[in-house]
Amino acid sequence: MVLSELSIKRPVFAAVMMLALVVLGIFSYRRLSVEMYPNVEIPVISIVTKFPGASPETVEREVSKRIEEAVNQVAGVKHVMSFSRESVSTVVVEFRLEEKLNDVAQEARAKITSIRGDLPTATEEPIIQKLDFNAMPVAALAVQSETLLPRELTVLVEKRVKKRFESIAASARLTWSGDRNVRSTWKSTRPAWMRWGWGSTMWWTACGAKTPTRPWDG
Repeated sequence: MVLSELSIKRPVFAAVMMLALVVLGIFSYRRLSVEMYPNVEIPVISIVTKFPGASPETVEREVSKRIEEAVNQVAGVKHVMSFSRESVSTVVVEFRLEEKLNDVAQEARAKITSIRGDLPTATEEPIIQKLDFNAMPVAALAVQSETLLPRELTVLVEKRVKKRFESIAASARLTWSGDRNVRSTWKSTRPAWMRWGWGSTMWWTACGAKTPTRPWDG
């Protein structure tokens, strides 16, 4: 009733007040900041473990499965999925929304530390990361060549392309995959090393070679 009586008795004052509200709204709208990725904490973590030289099957069997079993014991886990590629295992763990991300991430880190001895010795230390949209890659580059060998292309990308990206001042982190390192092959007839009294294990140990499915831990 107060607004209606005021509008009837003092229509000019009411019109001025409405105009002021409209101007204030337009001014506030123009200064309103918009973020592509708002600061929202999503309870998702990723666990990346490198196993150099291992096939995807070996990575899944000896790394991804064991990490999945460990993090499944953390309270509040909603879903666990893994991606096993050559030399790299990625396990993504999703928690319930009511869980605090810092707490469950710390508990997941403790579980992984407890099974570190069960992982192959050639694996690198698992990297646990929280889902952060602001830290997502802003550019991806794929390189291929019809004339260079994979090893030659790897050297070219590492010495030229990678270094140029790393020299950018705003670059926070650079990761790359698909590289092909130089590999050596040993050949020996079975009677030769058997005459020395060596078994197959001693032969692989002496050569420091890698088995077809699992890297030699040395």
